[in-house]
Amino acid sequence: MTGNCLALLLGSVGVAGVVAYSVERRTPELALRLALGSTPRQAMRNAARGALISSFAGLALGLIAAWGLSQSLSALLYDVPPHDPTTFIAVGAVLLAVAVVACWLPARRATRIDPAAALKQE
Repeated sequence: MTGNCLALLLGSVGVAGVVAYSVERRTPELALRLALGSTPRQAMRNAARGALISSFAGLALGLIAAWGLSQSLSALLYDVPPHDPTTFIAVGAVLLAVAVVACWLPARRATRIDPAAALKQE
């Protein structure tokens, strides 16, 4: 059980890092949108949309691949049946929640900066 939780934690940290980085990279774009009259809500939604779509697609493909490979990897699974729906749902929900928070925090931070200061950094 500890190994499963550790694997989920490691996956969550990886997802959070990649998603937050992809949103953070768009800070100059968000600053430009804000400077041109976009509301912070519109800019935040725009920044989070791309990362969330990628997260949904990656999660769906990952769960499909895990479902397909779980039978061949059943010897490595301890105390978990190969096609346990509770595990798949729980892991998917945790990773999706991590992706949503990882999108929301950098996007919110980017909409609170001064557009002129963000554009000067580039």
